[in-house]
Amino acid sequence: MNVKKQKEIAERLIKGVTWLEVHGTDGEVAQGIREEMANIARQLCPSSPTDPLFLQDLVSALSETVFTWLERSPEIWEESLLSDTLLPCAKELDAVLALCTEGNSPAAEMRRKEETQRKLMDLHQASNTAYRYRVSIVVTCYNHLAYTKLAIDSILKYTDFSRGDVELIVLDNGSSDGTAEYLSSLDSSVRRMYFTRNARPNMSYRWLIQGQYFVGFSNDAVATPHWLENLLTCIESAPDIAMVVPTCPGFSISNLQGIAISYANEISQMDKMEAFAAVFNQSDPQKWEERAVLMPFVSIVRTDVFITPVFDLGYFKIDFIDDDMSTALRRSGWRMFLAKDTFLHHFGSVTLRHEHVQENSLFFMRKYYHDKWGVDAWNGRGVSLLAENFITERTAKQDDHLLLLDPKFGQMYFNICNVYRRQKISLPKTDVILTDSRYLLDQAKSVAQIFTGKLLEDVLPKLKNSYDMIVSGSYFHEISLRDLEGVLFALTHLLQPGGMLVLPFKNPLAKDQLAALLTDPFTGMYAGDPLPSFMLPPEDIMRRLSDNPWVTENFHCRVNFVESNSSDAWSERFASFLEELGWNIADERKRYLFRDAFIVKLIRKNAPRK
Repeated sequence: MNVKKQKEIAERLIKGVTWLEVHGTDGEVAQGIREEMANIARQLCPSSPTDPLFLQDLVSALSETVFTWLERSPEIWEESLLSDTLLPCAKELDAVLALCTEGNSPAAEMRRKEETQRKLMDLHQASNTAYRYRVSIVVTCYNHLAYTKLAIDSILKYTDFSRGDVELIVLDNGSSDGTAEYLSSLDSSVRRMYFTRNARPNMSYRWLIQGQYFVGFSNDAVATPHWLENLLTCIESAPDIAMVVPTCPGFSISNLQGIAISYANEISQMDKMEAFAAVFNQSDPQKWEERAVLMPFVSIVRTDVFITPVFDLGYFKIDFIDDDMSTALRRSGWRMFLAKDTFLHHFGSVTLRHEHVQENSLFFMRKYYHDKWGVDAWNGRGVSLLAENFITERTAKQDDHLLLLDPKFGQMYFNICNVYRRQKISLPKTDVILTDSRYLLDQAKSVAQIFTGKLLEDVLPKLKNSYDMIVSGSYFHEISLRDLEGVLFALTHLLQPGGMLVLPFKNPLAKDQLAALLTDPFTGMYAGDPLPSFMLPPEDIMRRLSDNPWVTENFHCRVNFVESNSSDAWSERFASFLEELGWNIADERKRYLFRDAFIVKLIRKNAPRK
């Protein structure tokens, strides 16, 4: 059956289920409609799912849910099954088939992306008030009953439902461990959705949510005191904030979003966790961090933004859907914050962990992201080093002027602004140089000027200002340039007295860099990503600087190393392996294996020497 015919059947299905919802399931007419709808739903379920990029597996799962329930006696249905499961399921089926009708050709993907971005930009002028509830919380479940119970019980314990402005929706994706039975035991005020099997990405709940804000809550997360109040305070602090995510244990999340905890990652330790969170969760705007990318294990999002839809069903293996959503928001002028005044526990990828290895989902979805946006989700983040690594070496001022070099997604800019925010200092006036125009739309609205050019040395003569800080948002050797010494000399002349130049580099002697050279030097590179202009060890960089009399006369120069995240034991084994290959690695040189990157910092003296 072709997709167009499937779409026609789905539209009939919506009409049939809507009739049953309005008129009830009793009587011969209703029974006939149920049987007819079950039969046409079965037609939508292919015997073997086709190309998953066309979402046929999701189509199969949704239609299977519809005909399975319709073939059962209504006597065993929950009263709300038609309105809370079957109708949203039929609507989602119709929407997915509409996507399949368009196809996934590059032209179709481009049309969808441009339409979504236009809608997101239009929402800046839209009203965000016509909702039945203030918040809709959705918990999606698939097995792991113990974690699911803990998640839902914690929501019920630490969320104020007394005002009637918060709704809770739970969705079971065909669990086989008693999850459905547990959800059935919940109070009738909780809306429940039951699907017969797990298929992703199943967003059927978007047809149910009636809150001004949507909270997606993982079933391996645990709510804590004041969690929702704090998140609402943050997202409502400015009209252009679209999403806020709380912090959690550092081991359970990437992207430097977590913190250290004082208890074990075990269900038996949740009493200690709650005591920790009760002290931690004190609303404090100075602890909010603006981010270019967020990983939302739990998130609060404006509902009008969420149902645009900002999510892309093409991420059928889920990975990188968070990067995609962040990019869509960032490039349409919406802001995202990590609320580091709000802690929730996160056990860490209980449901999805095995797929990263068994299905190589990271590879496929990373490529899908690159094909859609034209940049790599990981390389585009630029330098992930915390601004505190260098900004504390000079006193921030109210009228600071900042120059950023190739900040890519812009996280380095946000890192610096977050430090100023914590110090209660107004954000620095910021100019940006881009040698890679693919990142033009990623730059924050608050940036003053953007200068573009193919080579850094071609852009620098355009600048007429002097700066308190010049910071590279990319590893400096990855920026397009030809004359290293000339560029360094030009950058130092742009600094005001007391100003600081910060240039991060990957360490060419780090074990990961050497391993890449021994295998494939282009591992991880994507079409359009420029090759490094140069790769030099820190001594070579410092020698080139010290050979310049202007630099030695007017600047303090130093190098700081960033330690590797890998264990020392792994580094030692790699060093031994290189020695077996005949490499003569002295102990002084071995230490470089432990260090992923280094930062060259030049601080201009307040006055030249006499």
